[in-house]
Amino acid sequence: MPYIKQKMRDIVDPHIKKLFEKFLREGDISPSRIGNIFNIIATYSNQGHIPQINRHLYTPSDTIICKNLIQAIIELPRDALYGILNYCITRFLILFIGDKIRYNKIQAAMEAITEAQQYVNAKSLKAMLICAGNEFYRRVAVPYEDSKAKENGDVY
Repeated sequence: MPYIKQKMRDIVDPHIKKLFEKFLREGDISPSRIGNIFNIIATYSNQGHIPQINRHLYTPSDTIICKNLIQAIIELPRDALYGILNYCITRFLILFIGDKIRYNKIQAAMEAITEAQQYVNAKSLKAMLICAGNEFYRRVAVPYEDSKAKENGDVY
């Protein structure tokens, strides 16, 4: 679950915000790109080292921002790694959803998590991504869907 201590949040939040702002500036905030970035962050944080990211796939500033976030994660307590990763993914998705929740944003967020799951090799990372997706769905999608069912009538 993405419930890490405030002091850990204070360390990773600026890096998450920079990464999200960069995506917005470039206008490339596709589920595929988000999923790839989640994969990089999760995989290299789990391995405990900074990646040499393929610059043909990622821009130099993506590389720098990812490296800074990964470095911040690596320096935090190792026994909290999966909670920290879950938190980072969740914070990014909350920024992505924004103030006005729309179904297409929820679907894109779930697609990004699914995309990342396809590429991570460690079972523990796949499990963490599943947990992040389940909690995101429970906390964001279910209330949205419930409100739309009340507003428009239930299909079931």
